[in-house]
Amino acid sequence: MHLLTIMNCPRHHKSGMPTANASLTTALERLGCRVEQVYLEDLPGRDWGKLNQLAFGFKLIRLVETYEKKYGSYDAIEVSGGDGWCFAWLKKFLNKNCLLIARSHGLEHRYWQTYLAEVAAGREKVTPQHRFYFGRLRLKQVEWSIRTADYFRSLSQADANYVIERGWIKPEQIIVLPNAVSDFFFQPELKAKPFTGRLLFSGNWTWVKGNRLLVEVFKRLAQRHPALQLSIVGCNMAPAKVQAYFPPELWSRIRIEPGLDHSQMAQEFANHDLLLFLSLFEGYGTIVTEAMAGGLPVVGARVGCVPELIREGETGFSVNPGEVEGFVQAVETLLNNPEVAQHIRVQAREAVKTLRWELVAKEILTAYRGN
Repeated sequence: MHLLTIMNCPRHHKSGMPTANASLTTALERLGCRVEQVYLEDLPGRDWGKLNQLAFGFKLIRLVETYEKKYGSYDAIEVSGGDGWCFAWLKKFLNKNCLLIARSHGLEHRYWQTYLAEVAAGREKVTPQHRFYFGRLRLKQVEWSIRTADYFRSLSQADANYVIERGWIKPEQIIVLPNAVSDFFFQPELKAKPFTGRLLFSGNWTWVKGNRLLVEVFKRLAQRHPALQLSIVGCNMAPAKVQAYFPPELWSRIRIEPGLDHSQMAQEFANHDLLLFLSLFEGYGTIVTEAMAGGLPVVGARVGCVPELIREGETGFSVNPGEVEGFVQAVETLLNNPEVAQHIRVQAREAVKTLRWELVAKEILTAYRGN
């Protein structure tokens, strides 16, 4: 098959959506597919700033025409988020057998609900411009993308259910496939190791990743467990700014790495005893499956992939989003029961062993060829 994947974000392969897209592209190419990738900087014309979400679709139409002339007709075109709102125009000049897929990395409508809940609680602020550009324009673009697509591909059943309940697309047009885990996270052997309370948090230092929650959780745990250490990696913020969120007496017990390449995470998993996954919303949460593959127990919020993968006390522990004491208690269960932690390390890897990019790529091709 000849595929084109399009994302309204910069081209980089350190983390997040571009990393997953690059891994999937490699797996598809190994299966004999031709794949072109388009990112924000590949689009023609100047940067429209705040109007980029609107301009992206118009630029996309021009770019797809150019790519078809250069690379030939496509069998399927995947557009992430709401940027497939132009599907109706694309269908006018594309090969009639070309599939148009609206791809979600986390449904924007469900994210917006979480954000507004934070605003109502006084923890976040929203401007009139943000309410318009995201709360109205962007959400409508996402809906249009899904309604006019041939397929909607989501990472979770929760996103699929949201779309089905609103009648945006027929259930038989929905493909639910999780992100996979790169092979290097599956270490050759899980050897027993002492459980000393080295905690790991990975993600941007933002409200949606639970940064305030992390501060409260660690403050309580650090008071009860003087030897506890915390690493914050991939936060994309200056260490001094992150450090300022914590009481000065805890600074010596916190390590901060603002930027960390995706390939370095396997070593981080090996150097720590558990992963704190505190997100208030996630489209999926690939860090959870990667940690599980690497044999690192996860204490995670019940968002994204956690409800589908975590079995209490078997493959990890899950907590309702935002419940500080719930996370504290789950961490202490592991601190006080190292044999439970070792059991989880083994069972967690077993639970994600089929999440390989080659298998996901095969399922995608089966779905698209069977349309």
